[in-house]
Amino acid sequence: MGRAILAMFVGYIVALTAKGREMVATTTLGLMLCAMAGAASLVWVAGGHDSFLWTLPWHCASSFAIGIGGAIVRSASMSAWHLSRRCGHPFAGNGAD
Repeated sequence: MGRAILAMFVGYIVALTAKGREMVATTTLGLMLCAMAGAASLVWVAGGHDSFLWTLPWHCASSFAIGIGGAIVRSASMSAWHLSRRCGHPFAGNGAD
């Protein structure tokens, strides 16, 4: 469980640094992690080792958690944007155009 929380924190940090492209950055990072874990497990299984396969679900969960961290940042930035839009103009949001 700690691994998934740490991965979500990594996704959060990556999304904070990629302003405006939060979901693209975290989705790419998550897919890269899943692809590297899949390739590593194929190499290990081809070599006759199967001790690595039990970690494969954790790697996929970590990839998902990275995306969740990005979604948290994205939703927080969108709500802050909507709040600034509403409070930035004295007549915004009341239908007076």
